[in-house]
This record gives sequence, structure tokens and C-alpha cells, in this order.
Amino acid sequence: ESIEYYKLVEDWKFFSNIEALTIPAENITLDKNNISIKVSETTTLNITVLPENTTNKEVVWTSSDESVATVENGVVTALKVGVVTITATTTDGTNLSASCEVTVKSNGCELVAENIKTLHDRVVELPVYLVNDSEISAFQFDVYLPEGITIAIDEDEEYGMTLSADRATSSHTVSTFKQSNGAIRYACYSTKSAAFKGESGTLLFTIPLTIAKDIEGEFNVQIKDIILSSPSALGYNNPDMNIVVTVEKYELGDSNGDGIINVLDVVTTVNATLGIPSENIITDAADVNGDGVINV
Repeated sequence: ESIEYYKLVEDWKFFSNIEALTIPAENITLDKNNISIKVSETTTLNITVLPENTTNKEVVWTSSDESVATVENGVVTALKVGVVTITATTTDGTNLSASCEVTVKSNGCELVAENIKTLHDRVVELPVYLVNDSEISAFQFDVYLPEGITIAIDEDEEYGMTLSADRATSSHTVSTFKQSNGAIRYACYSTKSAAFKGESGTLLFTIPLTIAKDIEGEFNVQIKDIILSSPSALGYNNPDMNIVVTVEKYELGDSNGDGIINVLDVVTTVNATLGIPSENIITDAADVNGDGVINV
């Protein structure tokens, strides 16, 4: 605007190349250098660019680990427990920067699951634990499954889930439904708004995963859009979980799939030869000569 003003003044008509004076940034600071926030919380970092009349005060915000926390226009959003560095950098060519170390802590109420290891062609239980320093009475989430892994169906034609008797009450019920995007949605609540009992961090439920035959490697089971609720409907947003399921194939002769070849495998194989059924038998492992038949 100043340039256009000068061009309109009669005395300046002879000056054809009028350029604006550019004042670079000399220093930038953040109002916080170290902060702690909980999962799902947000906080705002304010930046000061000096001198006051710096021409371009715009900065670029970056996070050292966007899986822990993201940042946009100075607003930091915590996603999971960890430590991350949020940095603001000038865009006027001076490349000045200022950083803040953000420690993301648990919000006090969250579901936790560990990676699991199993053999192919069997059902394995995925355990999930509830960490809570406040009362929780209900939860909801979506399970995304990779090809080769499904969830076992129970006798009520529902996707399986077994609630821990130590934590759930008799009034807790589970409903499941397959979403249009293929995810399996679970919803658990108490008809009496009863809180889960027991000690924080202990087992809350298990989900039966059916592992397909002849697959091996690492597979990602994702649990997303997790919501926990207190008896008074106070909500807690849980970070997404990624559970790595490592699937190994059998070792020839390990008929019961316990990872050891011993007399138990002999008994399992002999029983199969005699026509005595066994839930634990791995048919391909018991067929040691590879002729497709388990016999003497």
C-alpha cells in the first residue's frame, strides 16, 4: 500500500523503480520450551518474531514424530504416549527456528494391547487391557483386519469377544456389527451404567482371531476410533492401536503346535491315526511323510 501511495504523489513520478524495504527476522522464540499434555489433549504454542517490524513473520511448524503429536498453526494435538519436539522455522530465508519439547502422557484411561505370536491355521486370543484411574463403564471401537486374519463368530452369530469376569459385571453386554468399510465395530456397555471393576491395567477382554492356513509373516490388526465412557457419559478418546500378529508355520512333526517336538506330538498323531479327534492337531505337521494322510 505504501508503494502505491508513493507512486500517486507528484514528486515521486520520476522514480520508476520503487521497492518496499524488506526487514528480515533476527530472532524467534516460543512462549513454552517444555510442556506435558495428555493423550487427546491440545495446547497452543505462541511465537514471537523480532524485530516487531519484520516484513514476513510467517513460520513453518513441524513435529519430530507425527505419530506422537501433530502441529498446525501452533496448535499441538497429542496422539499417543511419547516425547516429541515441535519446531517453528521462519520462511523469509533466515531459517531461524525455535523448539519446544512436548511430553505426551496417558490420559489416565485407555485400552492397551500387546503384539502376539502364533502359528497359522488356528484361533488365537488377542488380549486387551484397561488402564484407568477413573471409572469406566463402556467402550466402542472399530477393528481393521488384514487379509488372512478374521474374527471368530460365536453361537449368537456375533463377532467374538470374551469379557473378563474380574472386570465386567453381569449387566455388561457386547454388540458387534460389520461396517460398510469392512471394519468390525464393537460396543460394550452396562444396562445399569455400572463401572468396570478390578485393578487398573488388568485384562478387560479377549478377541478370538482366526489365522488362515498357509500364511506366515507379520500382520497388522488395527483398533481405531476408540471411545471410553464413564458412568456419567464423560468421554475419553483413546489413541489408535496397531497390534502386530506374527504368524509362523508349523515345524514338521510338531503335531500339537506347541513349538516343541516330544511325546505329546506322538500321542496327538497316534490318536489321529486311530480316529480320535484332537482340537490342537496341526494336520500338515502330523503328516510327516507328506502323502496327505495321517496313518501308521
